[in-house]
Amino acid sequence: MDWKRISEGHERLKRRIHSARMPLPRWAIPIAKLVYFSIPVAFGVWLMMWTFEQMDKNAGTLETKALAKLESSAKAETATPIDRQRLDALRERIRIASERQTAAAPGDERA
Repeated sequence: MDWKRISEGHERLKRRIHSARMPLPRWAIPIAKLVYFSIPVAFGVWLMMWTFEQMDKNAGTLETKALAKLESSAKAETATPIDRQRLDALRERIRIASERQTAAAPGDERA
């Protein structure tokens, strides 16, 4: 095998591929610009909605864990009034979040 010959053939192929142009009609240029602009925007919107869904799932899990931890510390004899206030605030947040989820329409992703 002659690596130099293979490398030269590869370079010729690359030049041929990258120098090829596909001329667009004048009316197709705005459409191509729209497509090239809208694909990243649509992907960004989809990614944002996906992260909102993940945030809601994770927030529920984290709040449940925090609630269990605060309830156990509030039951302890060393519980401070601040612990009880935090526990009440967290219970209220969970109540509001669950009401928001039940009030959302079945097709809605976010309330």
